[in-house]
Amino acid sequence: MTRRENAIQYAKGLFAVVVGDGNPRPVAEQVQLFLGLLDAQPDLRRALMNAAIPPDRKQRVLADLAALSPVSPVLLRFLQLLAARGHLSLLPDVAAEYDTRLLQHEHVVSAHVTTAIPLPAIARPRSSRRWHVRREDGAGEHGSGPRDPGRRRGPHRQHGVRRQHQAAARAAARADGRARLIGAARRPAGLSP
Repeated sequence: MTRRENAIQYAKGLFAVVVGDGNPRPVAEQVQLFLGLLDAQPDLRRALMNAAIPPDRKQRVLADLAALSPVSPVLLRFLQLLAARGHLSLLPDVAAEYDTRLLQHEHVVSAHVTTAIPLPAIARPRSSRRWHVRREDGAGEHGSGPRDPGRRRGPHRQHGVRRQHQAAARAAARADGRARLIGAARRPAGLSP
């Protein structure tokens, strides 16, 4: 199996166990905290990823780390399993796949949005370019900020910017036409027809 396939299988197994036990959100947060710890402590990362160090020592280190901070027993067993199999280096990929499964479980839809005008400041948190919108039926949407038109793929790459502007102009014209149908009484102050 490839690295990605292994990560998908590990994430699928972890997610199935966690969903069976209860809420999967705290485990996702704990995995991100553990990855942050590994990023902040390069010596710890090297020790846990080193193939020369026996797996039982890595498992003891993980147990000691779990004693210092609140970690789900399921997550601790999972990290120890990865250490025993020498797959702790897969943890970032496992975390990304776990997050994808978590969003699907929470009915959150991923979308890329391209707008002709800037989105309102309230739609995006200040710390990132991602946002979440909950619908009334409990499902949700989530996406990222404006996409770089230069990164388009396929046959539209060369003319992507022009087509994007044309689509934005058409959308603005449709919106303007709808606003005129609603009438001047519902129009915000300061806008002229």
